[in-house]
Amino acid sequence: MRANLTFRHTLWLLASICLITRLGFIFGQKQLPVMWDARIYASAALGVIHAVSGGGTFGHPEKLTMEDSAKSVLEFRSLMSNYISGEQIQWLYYSVPSIKQAQEYIFISGPIYPLWLAALFWVSPSGDFTVVRLLNVFLDTISLILMLVIAYSLFGQRTSIIAGLLYILYFPFVLLTGMISPDQLTIFLLLLSFYLTLRWYERKKNKYINFLGLTTGLLVLTKPTATFLFLLFGLVLLYDRSISLRERLGILGKASLPFIAVVLPWLVGASLYFGTVAIRDPRYSEANFRSSSSIKYEGYDLDFAEKDFWLYPVSYTIRKDPVGYAKLLVKKLVRLWGQPYNDFKQSFFMRQGGTTVIHLLIILTGVFGIWSFIIYKGRGLILLALIPLYYTGVHIVFHSLARYNLNAMPIVIIASSFVLSTIIGFVGQKNFVSRKWFLPAVGLLLFATLYFLLVKLPYMVAVVGQAGVAINIAIGLAIITSFIAGLYYFLRTSYPASRLKLFLLPPYLFLGMVQLVWGAAPDRWAEWVCRLTKPTEAALVDIYIPEEIRLLPNESVRLWLDMRSLPDAGKNLSITIDDQTFEFSHGKPPLSRFYYNKSTYRIFEGLGALTKDDMRYWSYVPFAAEAFNYLAEKRGYIRVLLSPSDSISDFPNQIELFGNFPCADNDEALIPDLERSSIERYVEKGDPRVWVKYPLSSDSAKSYYIADMRDVRLLSDDLSSQAGRQNGRYRIYIEARRADQSYLYF
Repeated sequence: MRANLTFRHTLWLLASICLITRLGFIFGQKQLPVMWDARIYASAALGVIHAVSGGGTFGHPEKLTMEDSAKSVLEFRSLMSNYISGEQIQWLYYSVPSIKQAQEYIFISGPIYPLWLAALFWVSPSGDFTVVRLLNVFLDTISLILMLVIAYSLFGQRTSIIAGLLYILYFPFVLLTGMISPDQLTIFLLLLSFYLTLRWYERKKNKYINFLGLTTGLLVLTKPTATFLFLLFGLVLLYDRSISLRERLGILGKASLPFIAVVLPWLVGASLYFGTVAIRDPRYSEANFRSSSSIKYEGYDLDFAEKDFWLYPVSYTIRKDPVGYAKLLVKKLVRLWGQPYNDFKQSFFMRQGGTTVIHLLIILTGVFGIWSFIIYKGRGLILLALIPLYYTGVHIVFHSLARYNLNAMPIVIIASSFVLSTIIGFVGQKNFVSRKWFLPAVGLLLFATLYFLLVKLPYMVAVVGQAGVAINIAIGLAIITSFIAGLYYFLRTSYPASRLKLFLLPPYLFLGMVQLVWGAAPDRWAEWVCRLTKPTEAALVDIYIPEEIRLLPNESVRLWLDMRSLPDAGKNLSITIDDQTFEFSHGKPPLSRFYYNKSTYRIFEGLGALTKDDMRYWSYVPFAAEAFNYLAEKRGYIRVLLSPSDSISDFPNQIELFGNFPCADNDEALIPDLERSSIERYVEKGDPRVWVKYPLSSDSAKSYYIADMRDVRLLSDDLSSQAGRQNGRYRIYIEARRADQSYLYF
């Protein structure tokens, strides 16, 4: 009784801290605008209001004439001005929808959240999205309470307190309260379903089963990715062996009735609307699956899709390169769980690095907790494993982003807290520090931390070549192996050897696989940068052109450069092609940035500290086909030299020119894409361009770094990574567009 009383005090204390911190964030920080998916939810809510108000037929914007469509857009604008008078929707590069398009958005999001928003807009028509955010705060606090009760019921007070502290400190949950997103409601319903399952285990009352069927049905209609969660909870009900199989099936049937009552009307309505069995817009689902299955573009949602996006069979792509697809799944797994969600690099009560440390602590310990719940029996424990595994499976097959781990993250936090509580209990033993392996373990931990913080993989490759990739992977695997061996050593007296091996081996293989695929990815090791800070420094590349390739007068050529430079009012860089020098201001014609004009990136600039010169992009300079032919005939190669300009300027000149270590065959270049980019990749990697292979028509290319323009001896076969010929190639390429619309790359 006293323990329960203490827990109640702790629960309300943690809930109060959670509520205060979230309210402080809502009112003390600038919130993310209502954009991207949020614009869909808000638009769908307005569409619901219009339909309820007697707006005639529902949806089907394709049936509108051009005149009716324009009128329907005006109807939407009028409705928006009536119900959203404060903060407005940020449309980015999307056009304002017609009211019929807005109504059809409900089949993307699911009906519950648009209905939720519509009710709030209806009740407070003169407000903005602040009311939604305040309700997010209260939902988040209730979710914390549910998580605390679940952790306490399963593992006791210490685990529950650790879970509560991690939940409060985990910044993505704070961010979520400021977003217009169904995730907050999804997390609440998911935890409530878990709580109801545990209550049924304790009391075996039908009301808990009925409510479980209701909440899992609402989950499906809140976020379609939860469609099969009912089956998961149903399996857990069948897992209870304290009652007969007949009774278990009866219980499952009772849960099915409210679930069907909630889901079936929506399923029938959506299927009739699209003319096929559907729980959401099948076009949206197919597009999602197509983009997320692209091996070439690593499953990112590109700003501009390929021309044959809707034509190629996804199954053929997978069958053609099953190894590549398997690697893609691992990359998407890392993308899903490898970092905390924080698209705009915001902070509140701790810096971004602190949030990352907490995230990695949760994930690495949670892996062992989740696996332990699979192999060790206990009522409700299997849910702690199945829920994260379910969401992982859904999002590595379909779309994968750090934000999508939030639905399962409270469950992972419970698993992590169980492991951390066990470790704390072990460390609390009197003889822990005196054990002979304590100091070596501390030394290994410090080495691992310093290694991953200080050793940059491109530097290692610069020193020892591509062998540095293998060395890095080997060191990472050695650290993981040592960690597992240490766990085995101090747990071997508590568990039988066979049981302990079963506990440790699968997580070890899982972490090893992630380290192998992630460590070998070229975009982690292949890039290097050459910084040019004064006019005497230069980067030079000789690009050799085959004799049989010459261009027609009507064919176009441009020089691509992967570079950044400081903004400057005057001419801040010079490019010499052959013996002719041109001075340019970076970002101004004719030296054009290829990516920055996209409105998405301007939004990022307005929301954070991002500037034009922080965004990674290609720049290009066009020149004539006649010049290409002349230079190729004259020397057999085209020489390009890049250097800071010696023009007088009040600003210091600095150019960053990027290059690749060899990571493809001689007739190919594995480089950031020249044509397409993804804001998702910018969020994850800081560079919006996906690495793809380009066929090269040049015989070869040689790159040099020149420290002193007067020292021509540097144009030699010096293979050092300093002055002289470089171990790799600058990203300076020539693109020729032929008359038949094909392209050549040199």
